[in-house]
Amino acid sequence: MSAFVAQPDDARVAWLRAHVAGLADGLDTGSTLDPDEPGQMRHIGADLWVPTSMAAFNLPVESASGLVIESITVAYALDADDFAVSHLAFGAVDDGHDPAGIDGLALRQVPVERLKRRVIGKWILRDRGPEPEDGGPRWESWHGVGQPRASRRGASRLDLIYTARVYCAARYGEGDAHEAVARAFSISKATAGRWIAKARDEGFMEGLEPDRA
Repeated sequence: MSAFVAQPDDARVAWLRAHVAGLADGLDTGSTLDPDEPGQMRHIGADLWVPTSMAAFNLPVESASGLVIESITVAYALDADDFAVSHLAFGAVDDGHDPAGIDGLALRQVPVERLKRRVIGKWILRDRGPEPEDGGPRWESWHGVGQPRASRRGASRLDLIYTARVYCAARYGEGDAHEAVARAFSISKATAGRWIAKARDEGFMEGLEPDRA
């Protein structure tokens, strides 16, 4: 498992930005981002990966007034074959609340599972291959944006590749996977279900060669 990250490190964040295109603010990881190194990256389907330890900072908690997540770490647990929140530090927003005075009711309102999925969603990376043709970094932050449909007569091969990405990302991030595909391509949920089945039949869910369209 990758090293625990308690707070963002400027030098490491600068290194991450050089190795991940489009990396969002407020993220850090102890991972080397090397999928060939054991325990560093986890494949989640298509050509999408996440570090085995992911940190995010300063996340608001909408369900608990005055509460903010100063830092949260989500790590992959090999024995459970799943991701779990391994560290959670609370703080207060600037509205006069004292985080030390937050009672058990407020803490029970913290949506830990939703926060976990939010962190994973921020950390989903697309593998562009060790040496992308454009000379850019290997990793690209996946923001779940759908590709405009390549064909208006059913799903083209390109549509199915993007369907696999959107579906696999949504399974680990926030939201319903079928709904995410429908929204990304402006199609009905029933049509999205058929596209997902076709993408699975083509083997796109299991994996894609790096830097596919």
